Amino acid sequence: MHRTIVASTCPLPECNLTATDIEALLPALQRYVEHFKHTFARGDQHAWAYRYLQGLLDTLPRKSCEPIALALGLSVRQMQAFITESTWSTLPVLAQHE
Repeated sequence: MHRTIVASTCPLPECNLTATDIEALLPALQRYVEHFKHTFARGDQHAWAYRYLQGLLDTLPRKSCEPIALALGLSVRQMQAFITESTWSTLPVLAQHE
């Protein structure tokens, strides 16, 4: 069952961003993720992290691996492997984020 956290006392804000506006934000997202590149053990982890973050910021109704991978034209199994099997320490990521 779909539930919204927006009530009549707290309506959704109006958004007038166009698809072009959103596309224009992708380079900024890439620059942001680039700050964390050195925190991953392997280069492919950094690339998958960028794609996963891109999917989380999308308007997808479900934000799990499968819908994200499908929306981005990526391998579902590889996205799942990145999330479940690809290990890295969160401490350097958190330290870089501060």
